[in-house]
Amino acid sequence: MTTSPDMPLVLYVEDEDDNFVIAQLRLRGRFRVLRAATDEEACDVVRRHGSQLRAVLMDLQLRGAELDGNQLVKLFTGQPLNLNRPLPAFARNLPRLDAPVFVVTAYGATLPAGVEVPEAVSFFSKPVDYTYLIKVLQSLPGLGGGPTPALASY
Repeated sequence: MTTSPDMPLVLYVEDEDDNFVIAQLRLRGRFRVLRAATDEEACDVVRRHGSQLRAVLMDLQLRGAELDGNQLVKLFTGQPLNLNRPLPAFARNLPRLDAPVFVVTAYGATLPAGVEVPEAVSFFSKPVDYTYLIKVLQSLPGLGGGPTPALASY
């Protein structure tokens, strides 16, 4: 299966190579998947492709990042960050995403204290059930589906 420029564009923010490779293999043929392995790369992709993105898959733990996945979700969805330091220059003046953000995490449905991601449409635990994730993505408005379904954790 190949990807075409007409396929919906999905951003996966994931620092683990193996997790991204599996996602890319499972989603290809249905979606074009861009990877951001760092917080800075994620902000760059949002700056360059934000209006084209149809969904974002967000890992919460990003090794060595100034902003973790939780903070990136808030930044991308226009929520206040409440940082105790200035926002990194690469994260300033980003467009607000209209695309839904899906948290993909090894934490499962039980997140650590202080982590709140209310704008995330759903949580997907690792290992990801890609059959279900594909159904969810295909159900989104603009991807052949109707209204975004209300989802629990999977």
